[in-house]
Amino acid sequence: MPIPSKLILCVDDNDFLLDTLQRYLRAKGFRVIACSNGEMALMLLASGPVDAVVVDYEMPNMNGGELASAIRLRSPFIPIVMFSGSVDVPARTLENVDGFVEKHSGLSSVGRMLESLLSGSDSISPSPYFLN
Repeated sequence: MPIPSKLILCVDDNDFLLDTLQRYLRAKGFRVIACSNGEMALMLLASGPVDAVVVDYEMPNMNGGELASAIRLRSPFIPIVMFSGSVDVPARTLENVDGFVEKHSGLSSVGRMLESLLSGSDSISPSPYFLN
């Protein structure tokens, strides 16, 4: 069930995927802001609160693990979902996210995970959630 009006920050350096993810989440009832790098994501987070973050792992300058760690330092309770095509994500990185979805699992998996994390439900699997 969609969580209307929740604001999601999406971060991915792939413009096509970022646009597709934004459109999908908006269609599910979320409000979405997006950017293509970690530095911009931190600036957006400093400018106002968000309800959750969806982040890619492999990005230039600051990867998704570094971004998740920086977010945890500033806002430890914001749910973070890593949505990545990389299968070699370090275990330390996964400790800083609330869920991991492999990109081949599709956008609907990200939507379901966000809905579950934002509703406080444990209906997918024990936290942290990992879908592949």
